[in-house]
Amino acid sequence: MIRSAVCALLALGVFGVAMPTARSEPIVAAPASAAPIVGAPAPVARPISQLEAADLLIKDGQAAAAIKILDPMVKRAAPSRDALFLRAMAAAQLKDYRTAIRLLRRLIILEPKALRVRLELARAFFEAKDFDNAQRQFERAAATHPPSEVYRNIEAYLGAIREARIFDYHLQISAAPDTNFNAGPAIDYIDLFGLPFSLSKDTQKHSGTGLSVSAGMIYTPRLSASTKMLAALDLSADEYGAQKAYDDENVSVSLGVQRLWRSLEGAVTANTFRRWYGPTELNSGVGAQAQLTWFVSPQVMVSQSLSLTDVNFRKRADQSGLVESASTSLIITLSPEAWVRLGATPSRQWAGSSAFADTSMMWQLTYGRDLPFGLSATVQAQHARSVYTGIFGAFGRARRDRYDDAQLTLLNRHIELAGFTPRVSYSHGRNASNIGLYAFSRDRYELGVTRVY
Repeated sequence: MIRSAVCALLALGVFGVAMPTARSEPIVAAPASAAPIVGAPAPVARPISQLEAADLLIKDGQAAAAIKILDPMVKRAAPSRDALFLRAMAAAQLKDYRTAIRLLRRLIILEPKALRVRLELARAFFEAKDFDNAQRQFERAAATHPPSEVYRNIEAYLGAIREARIFDYHLQISAAPDTNFNAGPAIDYIDLFGLPFSLSKDTQKHSGTGLSVSAGMIYTPRLSASTKMLAALDLSADEYGAQKAYDDENVSVSLGVQRLWRSLEGAVTANTFRRWYGPTELNSGVGAQAQLTWFVSPQVMVSQSLSLTDVNFRKRADQSGLVESASTSLIITLSPEAWVRLGATPSRQWAGSSAFADTSMMWQLTYGRDLPFGLSATVQAQHARSVYTGIFGAFGRARRDRYDDAQLTLLNRHIELAGFTPRVSYSHGRNASNIGLYAFSRDRYELGVTRVY
């Protein structure tokens, strides 16, 4: 039933294509009003299956009656895909989108290329006002190269999502073992002015397990037909229990306006942030950012941002100064199961002392793919180079750094509790520097849950 409707969409024509009935022929061989045929046998009614009966009830708007038929079928050890699909459609008709999403997720894991299922999942997310997940599923549906009429309706839905999105949030909580959470050097001493000096224990690398929390929210109420207010709050923290001297906490706030066009989205915001390391404030900053996003198609998005931030180090005026940065990213949905993101961020940091002023360039490549058994994998590689301007007096040379990082993240979409999915991540980072004090490597593991699908 699902396969035969792959290119058909919603029964009510939401995507512009009518859903076929369970059978094209009439259930009864001849209508009651037909004139009898002399000598012909009496018409015989053809019995219909439970699935066909449930399908007809849903089409007739009697979802509650259909559920009574479908629930025993869905609760079997190995329910049929048709039963799961119809039960999801009945739930959606009753506006029980949480149940519809849960069942459609089970189906999309089994049939990732099923266009009808993915569109229904996207619509359920949309109706539940989970716009991030709705957008993701519509973009993946577009990657199946559907009929032109369906493609245009997907574009319309994506435009509606950008206009309707008012509030979104994300939350991720993990236990995080880390072999070097303070990014300390692997050496025990350094040479200063040609003489060896031992490093304090606080400066050397420390390992342990922390609690990692990342959360954020964005609020975009409409100001006019094409303009919105934009307010955002982001929080992150790594807490290490007894080793509180290495706790790392960040908070940032943005406030501005957002402008919507047919295929463009722009925003200008004022931003502020504050960071604490251990029990004291490390630095804070105030600045502004302008961002422009071009939705080339439902599968391709290009984003560009420019920012200027005045950063103040509470105890180190020689490190304080302006930070200028630009960021460009390209996101392509390759197929219903795969996507890729390319990013580049050049930046320039000014400082009271030229030894702490630098020019840097960071490149990032991310590839995500859905795997069998409900697993999703994301692989991310990052490369950055930093060139400092002035001589670092004690070392007699200007600092040069090269940082490389690789991360693998796995999600299990087959397990979902109150919108959260299990998440496992491993990353390895290495900073190579011509000044040994700043060279380090670290391995970090994370085991937790995330709200993002």
